Amino acid sequence: MKSHKDTIPVPIIDEAITWLIRLEMNEATEDQHAELEQWLQRNPLHRLAWSRVKDLHGGFTALPPQPIAHALRTLDKQRQVSRQSRRRALKTLSLAGMMLGSGWLTKEYTPWQRLLSDFTTVTGEQATLDLPDGSHLMLNTDSAVSTDLGGQLRTLTLRRGEMLLATGRDSGHEQPRPFRVETSAGRIQTLNSRFTVRLEDQRARVSILEGHVELLNRKGTHQRGQSGESIWLSANGISQAATGTIPADAWTSGVIAGKRIPLGELLDELSRYRTGVIDYTPRLADFPVSGVFQLHNTDDTLKFLANTQPIKVEFRTPFWVVVDLA
Repeated sequence: MKSHKDTIPVPIIDEAITWLIRLEMNEATEDQHAELEQWLQRNPLHRLAWSRVKDLHGGFTALPPQPIAHALRTLDKQRQVSRQSRRRALKTLSLAGMMLGSGWLTKEYTPWQRLLSDFTTVTGEQATLDLPDGSHLMLNTDSAVSTDLGGQLRTLTLRRGEMLLATGRDSGHEQPRPFRVETSAGRIQTLNSRFTVRLEDQRARVSILEGHVELLNRKGTHQRGQSGESIWLSANGISQAATGTIPADAWTSGVIAGKRIPLGELLDELSRYRTGVIDYTPRLADFPVSGVFQLHNTDDTLKFLANTQPIKVEFRTPFWVVVDLA
């Protein structure tokens, strides 16, 4: 898990990205270099943001100029749309590196997460954090969060992946402050509850384990969620989520345990904990399996499935697994 004491405001990251594009897309003049130096000297965070953005770009200096230019144009266009688009745009540089041989390691260690987040986990990693207000936070695989616990509200921003939050008593405050979780889809607010949030595409799945939460999407739609409910929060609406065979907080114990779990659902979940992809024939999607399946060593779990079910598992590369009927 990565922790970063220096959280850079998003507008400063925007400025640093703009400078990178100005200097990379054109033949920079002496005046432009002088302007950049003045900007760097105005605020220590400017220099820190510039350093991190340069680190992001520096890993791909071996790329031919054409792919770099295309990636930066994409970055500049998407940067202006929204924070979510900015994150996708930053990832464009990483994906370009993957295509030219840096492989899945680029996906694992892309520094764009670190530009915006205080705490991150890589694929296959989980982390447990005790926050200063007494709250308990768990991060699942490939996740990133920012925290701001010093104001009138306690705020956590889930930027990627999945988390479990058990709100604390708010140490040091006579009256507990509301706890707010921000996502790209909307906001979850509570005083005393335990719940998970999982980002999927442009929406968030909120599963309330204890207490209740208030949900507000980006269009102003409001709904209360009660213990035992799972709710989809998206920019366009708030709706009930179907109850799956895998409990929302199963990952917190490091295993998936159950009876008659659809194999496709299990394989999709296992794929989140390994670098690469798990391909399986559609005929296996609804095939029921029962047992206790480890998340921390997916190779062993896949081999166990092959030994106990009428399926075959082929490791074509360390990053590509194919599952089919035996």
